[in-house]
Amino acid sequence: MSEATTLADGKWSCRSCGACCKGFSFGPVEEHIITGLKEKDVSSHWKPAQEEWYVTHPQTGEYYFTHVDGHCIFLQDDQMCAIHGRWGSLAKPWFCREYPFSVVEHEKGVSITVRDDCGGFHKSMDDGQPISEQTQEVLDIIRPVPRQRFSPQQVVILPGLGVSVLNWLQVEPVLLDACHTSAIESVVAIRSALYKMAGREKPNMGMNVQEGFFMLTRALAERIERVSIGPAMEDSRQHVLLMLKDSLKEGPISKDVEQYFVRILRTRILSKSFARLGSLPAGLGFFLLEWHIFARRGDRNMIGPQYSRWRRAIHLRPFWEQVRVLQNPFSHIFVEVS
Repeated sequence: MSEATTLADGKWSCRSCGACCKGFSFGPVEEHIITGLKEKDVSSHWKPAQEEWYVTHPQTGEYYFTHVDGHCIFLQDDQMCAIHGRWGSLAKPWFCREYPFSVVEHEKGVSITVRDDCGGFHKSMDDGQPISEQTQEVLDIIRPVPRQRFSPQQVVILPGLGVSVLNWLQVEPVLLDACHTSAIESVVAIRSALYKMAGREKPNMGMNVQEGFFMLTRALAERIERVSIGPAMEDSRQHVLLMLKDSLKEGPISKDVEQYFVRILRTRILSKSFARLGSLPAGLGFFLLEWHIFARRGDRNMIGPQYSRWRRAIHLRPFWEQVRVLQNPFSHIFVEVS
């Protein structure tokens, strides 16, 4: 496998904020981790573990740490990990040690990025450790499940146009270079580059972008309100609904916030996370909706915690399924934005 690819200016350092211990499903945990904690008599070292501290999945038999009030049972009041504090990082599950890095394998190697649901993503842009200096440590983590592999039959780069993975990997650096001073300008530049490479004219979808944003936030809110979920997800639903229903902010967007969203955009491209919505246009249209919801809420330090919590919540399966239903309107936003 060739050398890992990262953003040239990508940075990250842990802020000990505890956000990674909230709003996720904590598993599957390796069997030797469970056994090791039992041997260490974890319940005598951490009082909450005197109750049920792990559960077994009824279908797969996999182990998961339990939730307490929406967070991992091992999260301390100081937002630090009870396991790490007593026995070090190797006593923790693989996903705790790998987070917030996203490692995606593809035909030319691997891409390593930092997930934008990390509570410290917005701060690490300034003074984090270069990601390039952390890649080997990340790659050395032994996982009980395979890494994500980017291997679709085709990558849809424009509505109705797909290319091979190898062709996408040649296009990807061009699109990263097209990301400039603002989210809107960057997406327009990406779209222009793609239509130029494809030898096509941009069609007119007949959509007013502002009306499109309003329609999509309302449609998504209505869908998420109707989803049947368990009590453990209710806080996440309420945060998503609050962000969607309070999205009609007005006012200027600071340069600092635009730089934040441009970094998120570049991360999405390199991580290939747009593929979750089936196409690049749908993925970038959804990114624009998120920019619309958050960019006018204040400075980067105000927006960052709200946005990272949104990302952890919106990717919970019942909510993400509702996002996927709207992928065609997201593609239309991508085509029409100017």
